[in-house]
Amino acid sequence: GLDAYPFGAPFTFWEQYLRLLEYFATAVGVAFVGIFVVALGATVSVRGALSVVISTLIVFVQVMGLLAWFDVSFSAIPAVSLLMSIGMSIDFTAHSVVAFQFEMGTKQARIKKAVAHTFFPVLQAGVSSMLGFLMLAFSDFPFVVKYFFLVYFLVVFCGVFNGLLVTPLVIALVGDSSDMIGQGCVEERNRRLAEAKNRAAMNSTAGPADSAGERLENI
Repeated sequence: GLDAYPFGAPFTFWEQYLRLLEYFATAVGVAFVGIFVVALGATVSVRGALSVVISTLIVFVQVMGLLAWFDVSFSAIPAVSLLMSIGMSIDFTAHSVVAFQFEMGTKQARIKKAVAHTFFPVLQAGVSSMLGFLMLAFSDFPFVVKYFFLVYFLVVFCGVFNGLLVTPLVIALVGDSSDMIGQGCVEERNRRLAEAKNRAAMNSTAGPADSAGERLENI
């Protein structure tokens, strides 16, 4: 007999659900691996990178739970929005972790300084992001309001909430206890100051002939 296969728009539409969950889980895993690698380069710390990943994962899980609570069915559109929310969450969580890594002092003092430095930037990021899709709330189509505006609103809301309140707690639990980066910067600065002082002392004690000889060597 002949090989016959059904074809049409409905079949093409429903085919996406055959392996949607599998593809979605793979994309989420790749995204978080990428976040860890990039955060590792930005924070120069495994604990710092883990803090970024954990904070972002908390936002992701919260958004997924709230979507289920608001009866948003899982399909290709929410899946894409959820993947996008992972990238958007970085804007609300990574800044605090990076600021913490490069502060000096005790762990508690560094957290306070990091929150003080990033509070308004995180808040401004939330407001600017909200203004970018606020017009979707006034759409005539309930589908657009529910599957686009609501999803983006939950991402921004959870991102700002976690960036201001939850991320500092994650840093307190997972972050580096010592200011290794800050101490390293101080040591490097002290080393350079000591070298500059030694050169200045040598130049001041050297005679005119020695100074002329050094200038000729430099030339």
